[in-house]
Amino acid sequence: MTQRKLFRPSAAPGKELCSKYEPIISTSPNAQRGEVVHKEICEIVPPMFEASKHTQVQPPEKYLGYALKVLKDSGLTNIGGVEENVTLYDKDNEFVTEGTMDMWGIGRGLHIYDWKSGNERDYSAQVTLYALAKIQQLNHPVAILHEVFVDQERTYVTEITRQMAEERIFAIVDRVRDPKSPHIINRFCDYCDLRITCPAWRHEQQKFAAELPACPESITLAQRLEQVKQDPLAEASFVAKWKSMQKYVKNSGIEAHCLEAMKAGEPRPGLKLRLSSSGTQYVAVERNGE
Repeated sequence: MTQRKLFRPSAAPGKELCSKYEPIISTSPNAQRGEVVHKEICEIVPPMFEASKHTQVQPPEKYLGYALKVLKDSGLTNIGGVEENVTLYDKDNEFVTEGTMDMWGIGRGLHIYDWKSGNERDYSAQVTLYALAKIQQLNHPVAILHEVFVDQERTYVTEITRQMAEERIFAIVDRVRDPKSPHIINRFCDYCDLRITCPAWRHEQQKFAAELPACPESITLAQRLEQVKQDPLAEASFVAKWKSMQKYVKNSGIEAHCLEAMKAGEPRPGLKLRLSSSGTQYVAVERNGE
């Protein structure tokens, strides 16, 4: 019988900052490229690594060459597993989750490798989770983590003990299981599927509205904003919250929905479609007269 995961390992970085985090499943071109890069590294680099022990090899892509360099520079002797399923248990030996670890091996210790493409983000919680799962399986006291960003050719190496990994990952597990754990605004909000309905963001909206000073109805919005400009603290707070609200509205998908509706022939009074620079497709919605 398939056991229900508490959360997916890839959600661990966001769960560490907010236990309610639910990652959006991306189908963007960048995400699709990431899948291709990851697949090629896992399929091509291991045999290249074995061959490089006896002869010089020439990787067909730059990022494959960097991945091979990471393995060789880390002192890896033998690759133990590639795209291997690992299972995590809690401190009471109860099932928590399972996932696919990119690569692990033995050299000067137990090495865990996680390959990433695209922009750098902190994925260390995910890598630590995989490491703890492998530590549990092998009953190993220490692991060396390699968080590898192949596009930037940058690798973050961390050595952790079993105790360190347990403290970090079990804290995430406990918060996720706690129904009273709060929603917390953090840097992963842009990638969270719950942002539009999130209580923390609703509260942020209320605080944003409160930044405008109370005044008679006869005063215009422009005049109210001028009042905010006169108070440096109020102005700084307003700008910070305004930027957050811009992200909130963008992530709500309302502009994209309006664009698609107008492209389908559904009018939106006072709005018009804007053509791309090449004039071949509609790319945005603007106000009439602008």
